[in-house]
Amino acid sequence: MDEPLDALELAGYDNLYAYRFDWDDQVKSFFADFPNIIGAAHGTDISFVTGDFKYGPITSYIYPEGAERDQMQRTIMNIWGDFSQSATPDKSLPFRWQAYNSADKAYVHLDKDEFLALDFETQSLDSLLERVVANNAASHAEKCILVWETLINIGDADIPRYKAWNNGQCAKFDARAEQDKIAAELIRQYGTSSVL
Repeated sequence: MDEPLDALELAGYDNLYAYRFDWDDQVKSFFADFPNIIGAAHGTDISFVTGDFKYGPITSYIYPEGAERDQMQRTIMNIWGDFSQSATPDKSLPFRWQAYNSADKAYVHLDKDEFLALDFETQSLDSLLERVVANNAASHAEKCILVWETLINIGDADIPRYKAWNNGQCAKFDARAEQDKIAAELIRQYGTSSVL
């Protein structure tokens, strides 16, 4: 979120608000650990805006009825409503939602009530990639696939940065071919490479 917000700030906008949607209150099942696999997947916040909870045949796992879903729905409907009426999203919150600026990168952590809070972004893409370097639990292949996913499949593809990452550690590693091998093995063992 930092790059577009920083660009808007540079263009002269100062009424910018950011949030991190943290919906990981799905139901675990025998078939899949939905909180860890799907979590706050892209677009899952829209159901909390509309109150229309749909996610195909796994809707009841993704949006289980209960206090957590009710809290998130109330919070999101209120902040969207507040913003549309007054250009300030925090009239219904128990704290002031500080506008975003590139110096402190304020955002609201949207979660169930006990974790709903103002926070500040301290990580950058560079710091996250350094954490991958420092991770001793991941193999060389796992690190290269993670960096590939981060630099190629999220945002604008940056192949030169992928090849240069960690002194060229992944320059000769074919992440796509490795992903294809993993998918083929999953299909061989389980009949599919899909988690759903």
